[in-house]
Amino acid sequence: MNLKRKTAPLVSGDLDDLIRSKKQNFAKLMGIRRLTYHLRRDCRLWISRQAVNDSLKVVDVEGLELRHRHKLTRRIFGSPGRNHVWSLDGHDKLSRWGFHIHGGIDVYSRYLIWLRVGASNNDPRYILAFYLDGIEEAARESGSDTSMSKYVLH
Repeated sequence: MNLKRKTAPLVSGDLDDLIRSKKQNFAKLMGIRRLTYHLRRDCRLWISRQAVNDSLKVVDVEGLELRHRHKLTRRIFGSPGRNHVWSLDGHDKLSRWGFHIHGGIDVYSRYLIWLRVGASNNDPRYILAFYLDGIEEAARESGSDTSMSKYVLH
């Protein structure tokens, strides 16, 4: 089987015209990735992301600059005090090899409450167990009663 990806015989100017027409109609807010996906899926043109980027530098300079400037805007939220809000997250990059990493952090103090590896990230019982262990640890550190129901039910 001699399978090859079909490449579009487009000249750079033709691609510029095509992207310009798309940008005037419905693709005004599309960036490089989404526009590349659209051209591949809907227009059946296999065009590299770099070619789309080069064309956007000619066609939509202001849009590229606006999207680039707001690339890493962070949302700001706060917490009134320690142990008031915990942020939980899982990391799936190593799931292929059986490592499912989960972590919990206190939003106010940025104290790492737990960072553990579980056997599965499809089973919420692991995250619950990590969370309840974190509650017990926080209660022990504050010298309070370690009864989890006191903290979980409120």
